[in-house]
Amino acid sequence: MEKSNLSFKIKEIAEILEKEYEKWDVPIKELKKINLKNKFHILISALISTRTKDEITKKVMEKFILKIKKPEDVLNMKLKEIEKIIYPVRFYKIKAKNIKKISEIILKKYKGKIPNNLKELLKLPGVGRKVAKVFLSYAFNKNFIAVDTHVSRISKRIGIVKSKNIKEIEEKLEEIVPLNLKRKINYLFVALGQKICLPRNPKCNICPIEKYCDKII
Repeated sequence: MEKSNLSFKIKEIAEILEKEYEKWDVPIKELKKINLKNKFHILISALISTRTKDEITKKVMEKFILKIKKPEDVLNMKLKEIEKIIYPVRFYKIKAKNIKKISEIILKKYKGKIPNNLKELLKLPGVGRKVAKVFLSYAFNKNFIAVDTHVSRISKRIGIVKSKNIKEIEEKLEEIVPLNLKRKINYLFVALGQKICLPRNPKCNICPIEKYCDKII
């Protein structure tokens, strides 16, 4: 399918999903309700959300923002204290160490200001492309597409990408998704993946975009 046709398909799908999103009770909506106070909180939220359910991320971040406001607070705490705050996110011990290292780097290398470009963000420990792009989208309103398991699975299933490689999927989506939809695709596809387009036994019979789906399993 040509780029223009794929872009039109995505536009049609996004319009439908935006309407359905308002009706759905899904974890991603709860996660978006967290009152993140600053860019540091946005970065930490993106970091601890990896491989962790949105419900858990929400509860942990609510506790985190009460006790930690800025990188300086992290450096004044023991590692065990940070571990206790972010438990029970997956790999919480590794993530606690990374939060410590990131806080130190932000203060020493970047004078307390978190980088606003992908290249520098990817140098931070524990920050991959998905975390960096989520951060840039929400902290700096940049039009990036963050590819997680939901976005990857659904993009392949509905037939807008063919690759299984995350970076290739990301590059293809960056090419075909209209600019005004790039920041929306992640949460719309995540909501669809949580509600209907499950990894196994997707609920195709009630899917609002079923007619656009190639059903590639």
